[in-house]
Amino acid sequence: MKKAIYLLFLLLLSLSSTAQNYLELCDSTKRWNTLYYGSWSWNIMHCAGTRSNRIGPEVLFNNTLFKQLFESEDSLSTNWEQRGFIAEDTETGKVYYSSGDPQEIGLIYDFSLEAGDSITINNYYLGVENIQLICDSVDYISNKSVVRKQIYLYSADNQYYYDIWIEGIGSKFGLLNSGFNGASMAGGGCELLCCSEDMVNIFTNPVYQSCYLEDFYPQILNDTFDTAWLYTPYAFQLQLADTVNVPYQLIGEQIPEGFEFNDTTGLLTGFPEQTGSFFCAITVKNNTYGFLTDIILGDIQVMLPTKLAELTEETVIHTYPNPVENQLHISIENKNTDFVVVEVITEEAKLIVKSMVYGSSSLDFSPFADGVYYLKVYEKFGRLLEVKKLIKFNMDVN
Repeated sequence: MKKAIYLLFLLLLSLSSTAQNYLELCDSTKRWNTLYYGSWSWNIMHCAGTRSNRIGPEVLFNNTLFKQLFESEDSLSTNWEQRGFIAEDTETGKVYYSSGDPQEIGLIYDFSLEAGDSITINNYYLGVENIQLICDSVDYISNKSVVRKQIYLYSADNQYYYDIWIEGIGSKFGLLNSGFNGASMAGGGCELLCCSEDMVNIFTNPVYQSCYLEDFYPQILNDTFDTAWLYTPYAFQLQLADTVNVPYQLIGEQIPEGFEFNDTTGLLTGFPEQTGSFFCAITVKNNTYGFLTDIILGDIQVMLPTKLAELTEETVIHTYPNPVENQLHISIENKNTDFVVVEVITEEAKLIVKSMVYGSSSLDFSPFADGVYYLKVYEKFGRLLEVKKLIKFNMDVN
């Protein structure tokens, strides 16, 4: 008999110890910061901001003691608005939320769950009901010498939906976002950034390492691509903001023919040979976050240079032969100028010859390798008169 009483005493002591060791979630000394984001086209992640939550004093709501729940969206957390009520049964580990409507009181947590247990979540903060979750497993984590129960859940309706609860901290999606994945909200997401107790962090998201985010970085500062000019070297430098201590990657998603993108320097170059609109898209990826943070996309307009378009019949330029093997003969007919300036440029936009031509002259092409070259002709005041495409071809097959 004494042995039975002793065993009963030990059992009661164990239950009492378990209840005392339960880590309360709804503690007014705590604060939660949750990141919200959405996905744009090209899978660019857009930061929708950070929301902070805190617990207020107890009030009588629907004949039950609830605690007021407040939310702030500014970085200094100076403006708080009430976002409903929250109540916790520390004996059972159950947590309830209400938006303020007595008809909308729902269970959002049950920290007593063990592997194989199921729960139905009615989260009126998210505006969803009947989210079916099953406890997959339970483990324990130690944080600042405090051991916390960690519960892994998955959705009964969709194997890709899941949640992770940490005792005394809440869901990995944020205090009020329990069952978020089960809510199946397309195009958006959220994650708990941090949770503090008495101004000391007890949880920090290992990916973001910050308690407040207003945007994802790096950001691309350029709004549009520069205009390109026909037969003229093109260079467009991508400009980025906030890259200090941020590992990132530039990706040329779609680069038009005739252009080349250097994903190390962010320089887009080319030597366009036809006019028109050519679509281009370049993204930047934050390697720590593991997703794209910004994009520049649009058409590169290749246009005929204004000065070239204004060429009149007063100037006649003759060049021959083409293809050229040795000597390229040039003659100019223009009653308004006594000489012109000619430049020979390679396909790589490298200037190899610059010379003045008085009436007529010849350029020696014999030292040049076979290939495509461009002859640009300017009047003496610098106005571009014409661009000609030349072929250097060695006739000597030996």
